[in-house]
Amino acid sequence: MIHQHSSSLRHPKRKTSNISLFVLVVGVVSFLCTSCYILFGVVRGGGGGGDPTGRGGRVRRAITNFHTSTTNKENNYSRPTTSTLRIRDITSSSSLTNIHHQRANGGRGRPVHPIPPLTPLEEYNPEDFFSVEEEESFLIPKYLKSGEMEPIRWRDDLTPVDGEHCKAFVVGLPEELQLEVQSYMGANGILDYARTMIYEERPPKGGHRIYTLNDGRKWASQLTSKWKTDMVWFDPADEETFESLVAMLKKGGFGQVLDSIGRAFDLNGIMIQGIGAIFLSQYEQSKNMHVDMDGMPGTFFNILFPIHIPENDTGKLYIGDYYNKERHPKATVNLRYDSAIVIGGETLHGTGECDYRDKRDLRLLLNVYIADIESEDGLDRISKDSTSLWPTYGDKNWFFSQKHRFYSRDGSTSMEFDQGRKPLHIVDEDEERCPEMEYLCEDDPDGWRLKCPKTCKVYQEDDEYYNNILTLQQQYHELSTNDNPTATKLFWEILVMMIFILPVVYVFYELFHSRILSNKSKVHSH
Repeated sequence: MIHQHSSSLRHPKRKTSNISLFVLVVGVVSFLCTSCYILFGVVRGGGGGGDPTGRGGRVRRAITNFHTSTTNKENNYSRPTTSTLRIRDITSSSSLTNIHHQRANGGRGRPVHPIPPLTPLEEYNPEDFFSVEEEESFLIPKYLKSGEMEPIRWRDDLTPVDGEHCKAFVVGLPEELQLEVQSYMGANGILDYARTMIYEERPPKGGHRIYTLNDGRKWASQLTSKWKTDMVWFDPADEETFESLVAMLKKGGFGQVLDSIGRAFDLNGIMIQGIGAIFLSQYEQSKNMHVDMDGMPGTFFNILFPIHIPENDTGKLYIGDYYNKERHPKATVNLRYDSAIVIGGETLHGTGECDYRDKRDLRLLLNVYIADIESEDGLDRISKDSTSLWPTYGDKNWFFSQKHRFYSRDGSTSMEFDQGRKPLHIVDEDEERCPEMEYLCEDDPDGWRLKCPKTCKVYQEDDEYYNNILTLQQQYHELSTNDNPTATKLFWEILVMMIFILPVVYVFYELFHSRILSNKSKVHSH
């Protein structure tokens, strides 16, 4: 009887040992897999997989898909190289990388990248910057994290453009932004419309023409009459299209850029004065050096970055010294997909020479104009400085409704938690005739459309506007929780870690349990 009982106890012990050994092997393999994933996926830029840059592959694929989906040509459009899409190493020895976090708005933390002093550099690591062959006149950093800003410096004396008055910077863009832009622009077919306007059907000079794009939203074109180029300004024609662009920027994490600019220049708040595209196929001799907003230093900025540059070609922007034109009249800086150029209202700049006509192609940039308006004079100047059909010229009510909307110094507003503009009461100038003239809303964009903003739906009624804002907010937060690559990566990291931890815990439990059974067996055998 004792023999049978001890045998039955020894059998589960051997079975338990086999299970424990198997689970232990699984745990060790899981540990090795987790270590490799973290080592090669997180430390080297995040994202895992075969792309050591993390974001590079996703951005290149998005740009490639965008270009090939909007044309029948093959392999004829630009993709950023791996070098321009690497994430700058946080542990770099360069003194220019200084990242910390600041808490605002009830403990919400955002990355802040303090800008270096606007003085000549005394020393720098050449490996952190593009070579003289890549950037002949300026010292431009190779790798910038999202929101990280560096002043554009002259290569010859390492001084910032405009010295201590410098408002010319390069800023790192979020990796998600280019993906969102390509998705948005691919859906509305803007490249096809741009090629049509450049090569087939030119818009009229001296006025605007309204186009309804593939997604049903309305844009307005305008030609430049001052410069010998085929450049076209292409801007939202109404508030609905403008808000869709705001939503696109928000989904792409553009709020990080606005936060950095607001803090770097100690702004009270930020509103977006306008968003628009600029495209051209040729400019043989650039003669358009200009400033955007003279007399308003530090309150108006233009943030520009490329959407499309033909493959094996470049897009250039001229920048010059406004305060020292004799020493530094002008020079070109290259435009890149993973960064934006920030220029102040008094920064001297102009379009670089180009000619893409042999490819029947063009260069397309997106411009985001932002402002910090605190005075009545500033509001008046901002509202009257527009080359676009919308916002309506001189409409101070709309511009005031946007004040501090996307950033405030105290952290009470931001693009991430955007609540929309302040309420507006939209009325037609001629309430009797406007309903009768509705058919002219698109045929007479500079006339009856502006006189009848309510009838022509130039602005959205408040009820409709806030319903749309609420819908966009819900879509944004669903995206943040479901499709955010960082959240997805974190989920898989936790899952893999649990696969490793649970077997280890189970092994220790089984070993402990088998020890108890062994002790009981010995007691019973005695």
